[in-house]
Amino acid sequence: MVAFFIASAANAGLKELFERARPPEAGADVIAAVSLPGSYSFPSGHAMTAFAAATAIAVVRPGLRWPALGLAAAVALTRPYLGVHYWSDVLVGAALGAVLGLAMGRLALAAGRIVTARRTEVG
Repeated sequence: MVAFFIASAANAGLKELFERARPPEAGADVIAAVSLPGSYSFPSGHAMTAFAAATAIAVVRPGLRWPALGLAAAVALTRPYLGVHYWSDVLVGAALGAVLGLAMGRLALAAGRIVTARRTEVG
């Protein structure tokens, strides 16, 4: 959950920094299949948050790695399919999300080891 919210906040800042118009607004030969979000296009927030959460889950619970990453990939693939993102928006969003998720997953594992070690010392 922490990975998701950090990715969401970082994504909002990056969108404001790059100010890339969505494909239909930029004059690309694309018709969106859904209503266009009011935010900028780059990077994809759906891809970034989905991969942040999925990667954190994959690190903390390796048995859930493939279902989590598969779901994140499905979410990301819908964005260009629906005409609301360029492929580069999705690829960069997924990569940034995966990096954040990896960091948060490793941090969670380290925090768990510290708590376990302290419980062992006290008990």
